[in-house]
Amino acid sequence: MRDRILAWTTNVAIASGAFPPPEGFRRMTVWVAVDDGRVVGWANTSRGRDADAPRDLELEGLYVLDDYHGRGVGQALVDAAIGTRPSYLWVLDDNPRAQAFYRRNGFAFDGAEKIDESWHVRELRMVR
Repeated sequence: MRDRILAWTTNVAIASGAFPPPEGFRRMTVWVAVDDGRVVGWANTSRGRDADAPRDLELEGLYVLDDYHGRGVGQALVDAAIGTRPSYLWVLDDNPRAQAFYRRNGFAFDGAEKIDESWHVRELRMVR
């Protein structure tokens, strides 16, 4: 597989100062895994969104197509996005596969949990 990790930072007119940032604007970085020109996964990071953020860096999201599970794509994305830096993330309570993946990457539950307002699912916080 010819995975390529492409990184880019959200670039909008506000970066030049031409427009004020909209309320709630957060700068984030996104990494995309591509195989033969097809996006097969992505990860995004930003400064921690939570008022009680345990670290400055948050892995906000990680997704890999089912056909690419177990092929190293998720690990390549985590390596590119956060490396070994201290960080935190939220993981779905009913996703043991993802929880095991994050534990292998040094994350541990810190006891914080929340209900996602958009999806109405329980999430647990993991920190390293």
